[in-house]
This record gives sequence, C-alpha cells and structure tokens, in this order.
Amino acid sequence: MFDKLGAFINLFRKGSEVANVEAWKTGQITGTVVGALIIAIVNVAASLGHSLPIDVDTANLIGGGIVAAANVVLTATTSTRAGLLPAKPADPAPVEDHSSPAPVPAVAATKQPAAVQPVRHARNGDPLDGLDTTYIG
Repeated sequence: MFDKLGAFINLFRKGSEVANVEAWKTGQITGTVVGALIIAIVNVAASLGHSLPIDVDTANLIGGGIVAAANVVLTATTSTRAGLLPAKPADPAPVEDHSSPAPVPAVAATKQPAAVQPVRHARNGDPLDGLDTTYIG
C-alpha cells in the first residue's frame, strides 16, 4: 500500500509523468468541461428564474472543485516539465562516515621571527635604545 502511495506522490515530481498521457489529458479536458457546464447550467437556470434541485452556491463549489482538481492534479502528473515537487537527483549524494575523526595533519615547523619591540622615542623625538627610560613621558 505504501509503495502505491509513494508512486502516486512521485507523480507530482518534476520529470515524472503517468504512463498513458493522452488518456489522462482527455480526462482533464472532460473534467474541465463538465465542471464548467455544471456552473453554467445552474447559473443560467437561476438567472432565468428556474429552480433546480441544487442551489447556485453548491453548484459553483462542485463545478469549481472539479475544474481545480482536474487542472492542478492532471497538469502536474501528465507533464515531465511541470511538477509540484522538485525532481529527484540523478545520483544520490554519498553518505560520509563521520564515526571517527580524521587525523589532523602535522604542521611543518617554520622559523618564527623574533619578537620585535616597538621603537620608543624621547619627548624631543630622538629614538631611545630601549635601555634608558628616563626621557619617556
């Protein structure tokens, strides 16, 4: 049962279509015409003063539902270029195994530059050698 439900849902994917497209398109056209005829007949009869065993609002709901269902469902299921769901990817993405962490590559030892001390200046602008701090303000 779930296989049939999955197959029905897959019909709404872009790139999928029913097997006998011509018969389904004929059914779509027939459903649209029947729904429109229900709406038209009941509305014309009501406007001319004739009473039918169905009221206008109910006829409009039934006819509109037939038209909507026939056009939405059958347009999506009978065309490979249209769909309500995105197409399935051609090749599924590989599943990555994250059960054990990958080893961290060793970093090559490089010679780091020696720490550089900022040049300090006296109040008059002369550079200091860093040893005598008496002129720093």
